[in-house]
Amino acid sequence: MNKKVLAVALFTLSLAGCQGANASIQNGNDAIMTIGDKTYTKQDEYELIKKANGGVLTVQLAKNVVYDKTVGVTDEIKKDAQKSYDDLKNDYDDLDDQLKQMGYADKDDYIETVLIPEQQGLKLQKQYFTDNKDAIKKEYKPSLITVLKCDDEKTAQKAIDALKDGQDLASVYEAYTSADSTYSNSEIVCTTLDTTLPTRAINEAYKAKKEGVIDEVFTNDDGTTYAYVIIVSSNDYDKNIDAYESTISAGDSFESEIWTYYFTKYDLQIHDQDIFDYLKVNNPEYLIDYPELSESDED
Repeated sequence: MNKKVLAVALFTLSLAGCQGANASIQNGNDAIMTIGDKTYTKQDEYELIKKANGGVLTVQLAKNVVYDKTVGVTDEIKKDAQKSYDDLKNDYDDLDDQLKQMGYADKDDYIETVLIPEQQGLKLQKQYFTDNKDAIKKEYKPSLITVLKCDDEKTAQKAIDALKDGQDLASVYEAYTSADSTYSNSEIVCTTLDTTLPTRAINEAYKAKKEGVIDEVFTNDDGTTYAYVIIVSSNDYDKNIDAYESTISAGDSFESEIWTYYFTKYDLQIHDQDIFDYLKVNNPEYLIDYPELSESDED
């Protein structure tokens, strides 16, 4: 039984039993090897690989189901996967030999097993920012802004007044920015992932009804003396979706977040005890029927 067939069997069965049970396979009693008076069956092989790598295989196969349901395998995905292979081929003359040593039958097997899901993952990430738009906006409060960091509130207010009077941003920046500011006179994506800007600044930028300078001086949450001027370029989610994706997807919890969303959407249920135990330790958030496990893990 090759690993791909075994993995498919594992995935199918892990969704078909009941939590607390251990899945089995058809023809599990068929012998595959005898040593002395000991005979090993397909079920023995299945259990060995399931315990060794079953959790990883199950999660990956669950992801593949989501890929197929959400983005499919388009001509564009096939083309991009082929390009990824060609790029690797240019870097490694013996790529096909390496792939065979890694267990892939040939380049087509590698493209189908690895590179196509990789491209599907990129498409799925983009789709997620549309599918889960409302929750993302609520969680991250994204906007596109320019930040002017000043030494104190008085200086910040002077900068605001100058901008309101029509002075150009470049000259205001040069006149009032703090010498140790790490911000430049350019737009950035602002989200709740930002640990430097005051929380209120992030919230007000997100809620701004119009572009331009916000008529308020923002100070650090920790009481330090720095003050910030916020100039809003846009908080139009659909217009800035690509920029928002680039910033938010870099967050530490993003991968878990995206998969929790789609596993919930497609009602992933794990009914094999070994797989359940693996996820309980490694990805409790994927056990969507047991949210308390994820909550206790975060605590």
